[in-house]
Amino acid sequence: LNSQEITLVISDWEEQLSTNLISRIDSSTHPFSKLVVMIPETASDFDIHSSLRINTSLPVLIERRSRPDYMDLCTAPIETEWFMMINSYHVLAPHVELLFTEDEKRKPVIPFVPADDLHCTTRHRCQKIHKASQIFAPENNMLVQDFDMLFRTEERDTFCLEWIQRSADQAELLPTTQISQEKPLGPTATSFVSYLLKMGIANDLYHFSDSTIFGARDNFQREYSEEEEMAAASGVSLLSNRLLRVSEDK
Repeated sequence: LNSQEITLVISDWEEQLSTNLISRIDSSTHPFSKLVVMIPETASDFDIHSSLRINTSLPVLIERRSRPDYMDLCTAPIETEWFMMINSYHVLAPHVELLFTEDEKRKPVIPFVPADDLHCTTRHRCQKIHKASQIFAPENNMLVQDFDMLFRTEERDTFCLEWIQRSADQAELLPTTQISQEKPLGPTATSFVSYLLKMGIANDLYHFSDSTIFGARDNFQREYSEEEEMAAASGVSLLSNRLLRVSEDK
C-alpha cells in the first residue's frame, strides 16, 4: 500500500476539537494522504472555515453529517481505496505504523480480542458489539476496535448497504414501546469483519492477529479522558469543563 491510498476520517462534535488533532498531524510520521472531518449538521460556516485554515500538508474535507454520528463509518465520503477512523478526543501517535504481512499479498494485519468470557462478558458494551456483529456471521468470535481497523472502501460500501437493510428489518420487529434511552449502536469494525466472514473474504483481505497474545500498536493516543468524552456526549462542554477544573485546582 502506498500512502496515496489511505484517508483518515475524524468524527468531531463540539468546539472543533479535531483542530487539535489536525494541527499536530504533520509532527507525526503516518501513512495518511487525506483527512475527512465529520461534524454536526448544526456547525456554523465560521467553524468550518476556521477548521480549514489550520496549517497542514494534507488536504482536509469538512463534511456536515446528514445522518446521526454513529453512522460516520458508513456516511464518510471516501475517495481512496482504504481508510481509518478516529475521533477528535484523540491525536496521532508520533509514529503511526500499519502492519502488513510479509508475503506477496501484503495483507493488512488487524489486531483483535477474542470475544470470550475472559475478555468480554463483564462489559456491557463489548457484549452488545459482539452480539450485533453475529447477525452477519454467527460464528464470529473476534472483537476489533473501530480505530484499529483499516477499512477497504469497496467492502465498506457493500457492508453498509446490508447493515442498513438489516437494521431496518430489526427495527420493524421491535415493539415501539422499546425505545431505549441508550444511544443506538451503529455499524462497527467488529460487524464489518463479521460481514467479511459471512462473505467468505475476511481472510483473503486481512490477517487477523490476537492482541492478547501478540500485542497491538496504539496508533492513536487519547487526548481527552473517557470521562470527558462521556460528559461531552451528554452535552457538557469539554473545554469549559476543563477550564473550570483548572480554576478549581488553583
